[in-house]
Amino acid sequence: MLEKLMKELFSTEFLSFWYDNYDKLEAYLKQNRNGFLFETGSIDEELLKWIGIQSKIKNKIPLELRNELAALDFDFKQKSTSWEHRSGQLTNFAHTYGHTPLPADDEKYDELSNWLLQQIRGKQYLSESCFTRLDLLGVNWILVITRD
Repeated sequence: MLEKLMKELFSTEFLSFWYDNYDKLEAYLKQNRNGFLFETGSIDEELLKWIGIQSKIKNKIPLELRNELAALDFDFKQKSTSWEHRSGQLTNFAHTYGHTPLPADDEKYDELSNWLLQQIRGKQYLSESCFTRLDLLGVNWILVITRD
């Protein structure tokens, strides 16, 4: 049973899909070595999901694939987290517009807005580093939060 699963998991289709995403990430990294990997609209959501999966299964995939990932010199554990992704989006927004309050009437900011509200509500649970990063962006920590 396990042998069959391994053959299915690492089939030609799997490897083709894996290398397609690897190539996309490699090309992206060559163009975007600016410290904020996941800026709004700059990376395909499917590729972002793939990166997250690689972080979780990195030690379970064949050595050849692990070596390919290592060759990218990319910290999958740090960069693929949702917090890093969202904080990069907020940083990009703040640098573009000069503030962190997100437009309530623009659906493209809904997910980022929800994430920011979670950070504000749970600010006591943020690490000092995370709190400082958001604070330097000008996050309003006493923002009145309503259900509207």
